[in-house]
Amino acid sequence: MVESNERYGELLRGVITKLELLGQSGVRDIALKFDPEVNGALSVEGGVERGSSKARVVFAVAGKAEASGEEAELLDRMIKAMKLDEASYEVATLRGEDLRDFISSSAPEVVVAFGKQCACEVLGAEEEFSRIRGHLQELGSVKVMPTHVPASLLKDPSLKKESWEDLKSVMRVLGLKPGS
Repeated sequence: MVESNERYGELLRGVITKLELLGQSGVRDIALKFDPEVNGALSVEGGVERGSSKARVVFAVAGKAEASGEEAELLDRMIKAMKLDEASYEVATLRGEDLRDFISSSAPEVVVAFGKQCACEVLGAEEEFSRIRGHLQELGSVKVMPTHVPASLLKDPSLKKESWEDLKSVMRVLGLKPGS
């Protein structure tokens, strides 16, 4: 019983830490899922959004919202570098049909899809990431720009230049003047 209480205490401390990180990155809405079948695994899923519901741009990350503080900070810097104000963007962490439904209902001009999984889920097709990354794709009237996930940029800083070029393409679609 003592071991079990210690385990749940440790799990609760982990939950609090994750919630604090999400709160610091501006997340407004979260969903927690506790799975006792998977050794008490905790995941933070779906419905994670910040920004505006009238967004011109949706920054989409398919899957779990377990970004480290560093990843969240990098995403914030990327958005600031694009000179977007909070009324012009939305950050959403959803999966599959939920992600496509969210994009359909929010009707942005552009979706920045971070990583292969996200790009494939947004586009509804399995694609080779190296073939689509950096090239605007069409999803009805919405443009989709697949680019590297912030975690990859932190692991391999040489990819930052490619991602910045991708974001500059998004800025041009929005009629914004990209910097260097």
